[in-house]
Amino acid sequence: MRRLVALAAVGLLTAGCTPDVERLVAWVQEQEATASEEGLPCPIYADDLAWRGLPEAMLFVIERESRCQPGAIGPTDDWGLTQIHAPVWLADLCSAGVACSRWDLLDPGTNLDAAAFVYAAQGPAAWSATWSG
Repeated sequence: MRRLVALAAVGLLTAGCTPDVERLVAWVQEQEATASEEGLPCPIYADDLAWRGLPEAMLFVIERESRCQPGAIGPTDDWGLTQIHAPVWLADLCSAGVACSRWDLLDPGTNLDAAAFVYAAQGPAAWSATWSG
């Protein structure tokens, strides 16, 4: 979502403020503000989750799995914010055009795209040790 906000900002600077861009920026800010007001962990990712159709409970997964650090690498070959287990998922993620290397999973947007893919396949069971939803 950071990329989306950056693109919206470029659009604001180069083309002026349009109602669509204004609504998008307001929506992003609202998602983060609401998560922050509710005391949810990692509120800067609330808009990213909502954009991808992932449940709010994934904020707790992100906190527990990576402490909100996109560059987190786990001892059992788990990568990024949501600690995608590369040996299990990387081939399928690459086939789907999401991520083809472990390093791709360190990008927050790519990691959350991967999480959406994994969630669609397994639901919260993929994070059963840390799921609180």
